[in-house]
Amino acid sequence: MGHRLTEAKNLNNIGKIYMQQKDNATAISYLKQALQTHLSIGDNESYPLVLYNLGLAYMKNNQLEQALHYTQLAAETAERYQANDLLMRSLTQEAAILHQLGNDTRAFQQLQRANRIKDSIFSLQQTEQIEELKAKYETERYLMENSNLKLANQKNEIIIKQQKLLFWLLVFISLLLLLFVWLILQRRRTADHLKAIEMEQKLLRSQMNPHFIFNSLTVIQHYILKKNTRLALNQLSALATLMRLILENSSQVFISFGKELKTLRLYLDLQQQRFAGQFDYRLVFDPSLETSMLSIPPMMMQPFIENAIEHGFIGLEEKGLIQIRYKLDNNILRCEVEDNGIGIDASMKAKTGTEHQSLGL
Repeated sequence: MGHRLTEAKNLNNIGKIYMQQKDNATAISYLKQALQTHLSIGDNESYPLVLYNLGLAYMKNNQLEQALHYTQLAAETAERYQANDLLMRSLTQEAAILHQLGNDTRAFQQLQRANRIKDSIFSLQQTEQIEELKAKYETERYLMENSNLKLANQKNEIIIKQQKLLFWLLVFISLLLLLFVWLILQRRRTADHLKAIEMEQKLLRSQMNPHFIFNSLTVIQHYILKKNTRLALNQLSALATLMRLILENSSQVFISFGKELKTLRLYLDLQQQRFAGQFDYRLVFDPSLETSMLSIPPMMMQPFIENAIEHGFIGLEEKGLIQIRYKLDNNILRCEVEDNGIGIDASMKAKTGTEHQSLGL
């Protein structure tokens, strides 16, 4: 049966090649042989595609009645086996044939049906992408929680070790001055290590703010409901890229200036979509900095930018504008954030009684 199935598929492919060469009569001959072979071996999954190709060959050969017959058979069979993509193509081809036969009413009905199936396929694909993104986020959050637990255990172990060292310090301080000096130095190194661990914990917890991700997914869901495919896919891609960059950067003390700019642009673009274009932003820097070997802490400017977005534009009548400037002055990188918002005093009054959790450090 495997040999016969291969033979049937080869006959179908040969028919398609002859169609591409516009030798439709020869194509029909090979496709009919492929159809008979599929039927003889009882292969019910592959022969609907042969029916579709046979209808297409007849249509190209201007034999519309035969084309309609085989295309309708392809649609019926595809529907029976829930082959939605082939069903959509068959209905679209059937509408084209009916239009050529002058039956525009029936053609319009079949075309509408094909569009409904197309929408359902698209909706299913988008739902699967959203679920995949949610599953990926949950997995990453689980890994982060495990990492935090491991860091906490390391911290407790270091504290216990420090207490033991201090105990022995008190016992032998009068006899072993050199040991006392060594223990002091060890204590300082331990304190620095603890501080680094605490900062890493805060970075891991804060840079993946569920509130920000939920708002971004809500914007994507809005685009999907509005059937704005391009914007929905762009937002999905931008959010996934930002999440990947944040996770990569969170394990590093310094990153390149170019990578920092890429992360910052993604964050600002997502915030613009979230706030429906209520503000613009402008990055001002020497172009040579983007390709230089300069390294800076990750997301260093993000907390200041977020404060400007969340609080600076409250009640602002005109469109907001944030300007971020980077300037190298005597080997010192100067960073500035400026906005045309309502000011710190007015912002503090406006946000009284509300809470806000920053995305960054």
